[in-house]
Amino acid sequence: MAAPILFAPAVFADAQAARTQLLAGDYDAAIQTSLTLPTPEGYIVAAETISAQVMLELVPDVNASAKLAKGYAQSALDADPDNTEALIQYALALGFETRSSGIMKAYFGKLPQKSKTAIDKAYNAAPDDPRTAALLGAWHLGIVRKAGEKRAAKMFKADTQQGIAFYDDAVSRAPDDIVIAGNYAISLLGIDAAAHKDRAKALLVSIKNTAPKNAVEREVQARMVPLIEFLEYPDAMRDAVDNLMNDPVEE
Repeated sequence: MAAPILFAPAVFADAQAARTQLLAGDYDAAIQTSLTLPTPEGYIVAAETISAQVMLELVPDVNASAKLAKGYAQSALDADPDNTEALIQYALALGFETRSSGIMKAYFGKLPQKSKTAIDKAYNAAPDDPRTAALLGAWHLGIVRKAGEKRAAKMFKADTQQGIAFYDDAVSRAPDDIVIAGNYAISLLGIDAAAHKDRAKALLVSIKNTAPKNAVEREVQARMVPLIEFLEYPDAMRDAVDNLMNDPVEE
């Protein structure tokens, strides 16, 4: 369900200004503008902007920033519990928090389970939104990458084929979305670059041939396209993917 119109048009104009700053790549200004609005829309843009910075590794502490984005998304949900965009941003931020936590911290904090619950809620609210399918794909492939195929299946009921199916659905719905394609490619390469080379290559070539719609997509494209030259060199690819995934040092 979309958020009801509860605020004056001037407030929405300010929220749109913050989103325009986000899409232009002026991330600090977008956060500053959005936080002048104590509304769900303002908190959503703040969460989305910080998550974009996390994805692009523009923050000094990925885990702390992911938690901050999650907090802003929660503030939006506190004001409007049925706000679909807030549900998506909360699930995205919690996913980043889970990925950037060490294995033991994630396990004892039940972060994978909490993340799955949040993603399922977002997916149920917006099953036709390609982002929610991509979040499910990212969850499955992320768990497999961290835990291995057998433990992922046994402990969390996560597996590679489910992840691929959800991501394929997302890409089919949004074939020109560079962010979805980029995250899909890096997720596959992070599990097994050799086994998933052909699918990853198709995604990377598609990214290369797609015109970015905003600054976030432009920066994702710049990070993804150089991976094409590593596809024939598994060791180099492994190092490149590890750098992009920015895995935490275990506690």
